Amino acid sequence: MFKKRFSIDSEIYIIFIIAVNITVFNALFGFINMHTNRELSRKALNNNFPSLEALEKMNLLATRSNLLTAEWVHMPDDLADKEALIRHQSDEYPELKGNMLALMTMWEDTVNTLRMDSVFSEFEKLYWSEKKIMRVLASAQDYHDITKSSYASEILETELQVHYNNIIERLREVIADKRKQTQELDKDLEASSSKMIFTLSLMGLLIIGVMLFVILYMTRYMIRPMQKLKNYIMHMSRGEIPQVDLETKKNAVGQMSDAVKILADGMARTAKFASEIGKQNFDTEYEPLSEHDEFSNALLQMRESLRRASNENEKYILEIEKINKQLDEFVYIVSHDLKAPLRGISTLTTFIEEELASHPNEKIRELLVLMKSRTNRLQNLITAVLEYSRLSSSKNTKENVNVSELLDNIVDLISPPENFRVTKEGSFPTLFTERIKLQQVLQNLISNGIKYNDKPGGLVEISLSENGKFVRFYIKDNGIGISKEYHEKIFGVFQTLEPKDRTDSTGIGLTIVKKLIEQQGGEITVESEPGKGSCFSFSWPKN
Repeated sequence: MFKKRFSIDSEIYIIFIIAVNITVFNALFGFINMHTNRELSRKALNNNFPSLEALEKMNLLATRSNLLTAEWVHMPDDLADKEALIRHQSDEYPELKGNMLALMTMWEDTVNTLRMDSVFSEFEKLYWSEKKIMRVLASAQDYHDITKSSYASEILETELQVHYNNIIERLREVIADKRKQTQELDKDLEASSSKMIFTLSLMGLLIIGVMLFVILYMTRYMIRPMQKLKNYIMHMSRGEIPQVDLETKKNAVGQMSDAVKILADGMARTAKFASEIGKQNFDTEYEPLSEHDEFSNALLQMRESLRRASNENEKYILEIEKINKQLDEFVYIVSHDLKAPLRGISTLTTFIEEELASHPNEKIRELLVLMKSRTNRLQNLITAVLEYSRLSSSKNTKENVNVSELLDNIVDLISPPENFRVTKEGSFPTLFTERIKLQQVLQNLISNGIKYNDKPGGLVEISLSENGKFVRFYIKDNGIGISKEYHEKIFGVFQTLEPKDRTDSTGIGLTIVKKLIEQQGGEITVESEPGKGSCFSFSWPKN
């Protein structure tokens, strides 16, 4: 019926309005019933039940007061009961009377109110009679006076008993009425609750019937088609292009189905075009889905940019390859051409030393030694420069490296002096890495800790900590230390802390160390003070 007359949008609105009206009516009726029940419950809890409880207490108070007065007359030595009677009159009765008066303000029946006024009047007379007895028998000597004792007994048996009986009689009448009212209130509350339960159950069944109809209708004409559309869109959100096969109806869901089909076809064409761009097929024909298709227009712009970049990159790659080849040739030629004359100079220096053996000349010998030292240092510099230039191109196979065994091998290779100790602190894992590069870094740092140490008992401590995908090595020594202003400078090329004439260091060792570490994605730092040793720490990937 709705299908012929309304679109699915209107159907949703009509179903929604029906459901809302039923729900509002149900809620309104439930509110009215709950309000009635709440008023009945409030009346019972705030008035009837507390009033019954207070009346019972007052009945008990009158009986207790009567008994305590009798004990005052017949048991002169019971001081506790005498004190209790005094409390009854001075504390308990006024408090109970005040509570009772507050409750009586909510009573709707004037008969019981008049009865309670009579009860309060009889209570006053009762306590007045009790006080007369208490004044007559105020001391122990009064009990030995037959006249006073007889007079007190007479008051107790006649006057006081009359007041007590009047109080009990009135209270019983009030209590009986209040219990009857409470029972009637309970019946009203039960009847109202039953009515509310019946009505709510009936409305609930009606709502269930309407909702079942709504569910069946929406499942057939809305939910199932939209579930399929949702799955298609979820595939699209993951970059997948589904095959859309939905029956198209002339309603909102049918319009969405057509839109999804168009979107899937457009995505397929766009994905094919992007794939061709990725293959560098820049001449593929493609038309945007519309004049406002920002994604397609961006792809077209990207194609043109990539076309230009590809042409430029080809030129740059050829130029870089040519420059790298020239640099390799230059480094090889320079190293070969420099090493040959240096070897000649070293040989000539040796010949001159042999000639001077028969004609000693200490000054010339010192100069020859200095010349030989500088020649050796220049050879070391050439070798270091060659090694540094090959770092970027050198590739080594990765393998499982037991760090503890690697450190032992490095220490054996370095062979520290007898007065020097190299210790390992803690445990060391096995890393999947390039053994040669890690060994080169550790060997250089440990060697520096031994070389730059002025202590009679030298010490290098090696430790390690793990942090996520990296481990961090700590190489700590007790050597000469480094001033803070040189902490960054020592990692530069050809930087040494001692004069170049007084050391065989090339000043490139820490530069190579830093480059090897940074190639692995790590970093190196140093903490040091002059005279307090140094601690080099660097991070290295576990895998």
